[in-house]
Amino acid sequence: MDSSDLERDLRTRAFGLGRPPGPDGRIGIEVELIPVDAESRRVVGPEGTAGAIRDRTAALGWSESISAFGAPRFHTPGGGTVSYEPGGQIEFSSPVRETVRGLVTETRGVVHILREVLGEAGVDLVSRGIDPFNPADSARLFLSNERYTRMAAYLEDYGDAGRRMMRQTAAIHVNLGLGADPLGRFELLQRLTPYLIAIFANSSVYAGAQTGFRSFRARQWRLLDPRRTGLVEGPDAVSGLLGSALAAPALFFGSDGDPLLPFEAWIREGEVTMADWHRHLSTLFHEVRARGYLEVRAIDALDPVDYGAPLVFLVGITHDRRAAESAMEILPAATSDDLERAASSGLRDERLRRVAEELWDLALTGAGRAAGGVLCEADLEQARDFAARYVRQGLDPAAETDAEDLGALAPAS
Repeated sequence: MDSSDLERDLRTRAFGLGRPPGPDGRIGIEVELIPVDAESRRVVGPEGTAGAIRDRTAALGWSESISAFGAPRFHTPGGGTVSYEPGGQIEFSSPVRETVRGLVTETRGVVHILREVLGEAGVDLVSRGIDPFNPADSARLFLSNERYTRMAAYLEDYGDAGRRMMRQTAAIHVNLGLGADPLGRFELLQRLTPYLIAIFANSSVYAGAQTGFRSFRARQWRLLDPRRTGLVEGPDAVSGLLGSALAAPALFFGSDGDPLLPFEAWIREGEVTMADWHRHLSTLFHEVRARGYLEVRAIDALDPVDYGAPLVFLVGITHDRRAAESAMEILPAATSDDLERAASSGLRDERLRRVAEELWDLALTGAGRAAGGVLCEADLEQARDFAARYVRQGLDPAAETDAEDLGALAPAS
């Protein structure tokens, strides 16, 4: 196997090129929450939350299994999954839906159940992009399988940023269909990334103090290995992703303690299988990931009341041809500096704010044309309300949550 085989795999499996396009309306959402003790504000791991979920949701039709990482996993009657991330974060992954209609209500309903049953056990679920209470040196690794222990060892080279990213961050991921032009949609989403960071910034407080960043979560990603994070750069998405993947250190080859070699070095050794390649790709965390669908990763965790806003924004721009074309006309190619500025200043940056307002107008217009099928009026109204509360005012969700975190919720001692 050589790089040409890997390029073909990316083209067909990751980007769906050369295959008939699937349904364009398919969408999913993943929301992460940080469980903390209601009194001490210290993070509570699976050993302190899984039992409460198990005991209190069985009567609701939830079932339990064990994930590939050895952690409890719960399945909701609607087809979603509740699982754990390495730092103890709880994640709800929705089933794939054909429309946004009902998806927001379903996701909010699951989070409401989780908050209710864990609240009874003395655990709060925090919807922030990063743990606002605890410092990096207190962050535990709750999942200790091979994947996460090797990744944790690799991230130690990046100091506190590596520890924070893996163990203390929480995001919303929106999964979109590839559409008729996967490479064009991928590029559009990359150009939108700085605005997604700025619009939905919700992590200005960390370890009980202001950070100087609107999205301190996004800041952590900028401090990590650029070969496997940030934007995919190159003449096109396939060649750019291939180059990044070949250059990125291979975490699952070699013995513990040995220097990590680029993936392409193992190809030259002739020891790579397609399964190895796919596993390696799963350790690349660009802001937009092509996985047979497009995973958008730039959004901080939000309060459930605002779950509809990123869905309407992204569907309105990407699924409406006129909105997508207009967005491409006003968006230059994104750069790492753009991501850094968005994380630091958010919509306080006048250029980001001005373009963000234009994008919201496009999104709402595009979403309005989709109403009645993909979206319902309640979804649109929630998105309009989010734009009025934040975007039109040059504000972000952190403008409200930072005061709560610094005031009513005391940091851990």
